[in-house]
Amino acid sequence: MNSDKHRPIGVRGNALIYILLALALLAGLTMVLSRGASTGGDDLAADQAELATTRMVAYAGSAKSAVDQMLMSGSQLSDLVLLRPNQVGFDAGSNIHKIYHPAGGGLAYKEPTSDIFVIAAGPPASGWYFTGETNVEWTPSTAADLIFVAYRIHMSVCENINRKITGSANVPALTVMDGLFLPTLDGGWGGTLDTAACAECEGYPSLCVANNAETDYIYYNIIEAQ
Repeated sequence: MNSDKHRPIGVRGNALIYILLALALLAGLTMVLSRGASTGGDDLAADQAELATTRMVAYAGSAKSAVDQMLMSGSQLSDLVLLRPNQVGFDAGSNIHKIYHPAGGGLAYKEPTSDIFVIAAGPPASGWYFTGETNVEWTPSTAADLIFVAYRIHMSVCENINRKITGSANVPALTVMDGLFLPTLDGGWGGTLDTAACAECEGYPSLCVANNAETDYIYYNIIEAQ
């Protein structure tokens, strides 16, 4: 028996509308997903870049809080151990001065995620770094400062953070190699971040810059200035 002939015409019409609406929504979702899959590593949507920026700045704030607590508890800047949990020696010896260790600063180490970083194995690999080997020219002394770095982030995130800091999406390019922002163990070599290396960085305690080849983007934050 065909029960449809006993079903009111209005009900069948509404069912057809719902089916067509579902198909339209499915087509729209497929288009969005396809567009997302086809975008390049540096072409995040504005809302994605904003969320990634917020997470990046929040983590840098957590890093500063952890270091500040250690210094208030008696550690000296020269005492701090910058080893990450995945590096040799992380659990060796005393842990009290290790920023990432639960017995030290207790900062939770975060693996790089694709919402913030263009993931690459390196070396140097994409990710978060502390470096205490570079002096920033516009800090109080010529001693090395403690700098927290997000290395190889999306260009759109880089532009977004600079827009918030300077009012412009312009990203200055370094005139030197990016080892300035990396610890020695990861290919860094220290030195001085000065106006010769980045004229547009002068006076900024945090900013996003491009490497000298303008292929990678680096967010730096001076955690402790000397």
